[in-house]
Amino acid sequence: MITPRPARPTLGVGVLRDERGAAYAETLVTLPLILVLFLALYQYVYVCAADLIMERAAAAAVRAAIVFLPDSPLYYDDPSPETRQQLVAQAARLVLMASKNFDTSSVRVNLSGDRSAAFGPMKASVEALYDCSVFLVEGFCGADRKVLLRAEATLPHQRDNP
Repeated sequence: MITPRPARPTLGVGVLRDERGAAYAETLVTLPLILVLFLALYQYVYVCAADLIMERAAAAAVRAAIVFLPDSPLYYDDPSPETRQQLVAQAARLVLMASKNFDTSSVRVNLSGDRSAAFGPMKASVEALYDCSVFLVEGFCGADRKVLLRAEATLPHQRDNP
């Protein structure tokens, strides 16, 4: 014997008790939230990796500073100190090229320390703009989608006393 299907509830009390499609509605609410959370975590991991690259760029810059700055001008085509400062900045830029999201034209390298003292500390500070480019969450880095990252490194200035 075939039993007829019950009729769909009409508007009224029966519709409020109907649970068909409840899982679909819950999925529609939670799936976008989970997606945005995942993408935000993905962007955070990218920024953490960029911070590690910045630390390495600062270490490269300070190492280049202790090598190039006290070096004899006879080894360079242009013996001016500005040329050797540019070489220090170039060392940082080359490391930052490990990530396509760094704006290498925005790199600033500031050096400080006593260059006349043997084994005195030489400190390099590197700043660069990082472009946050993960879909849907790039606004977490600001309205212009860029964040300024900074890193510092210190090494002993290895210059012999005259």
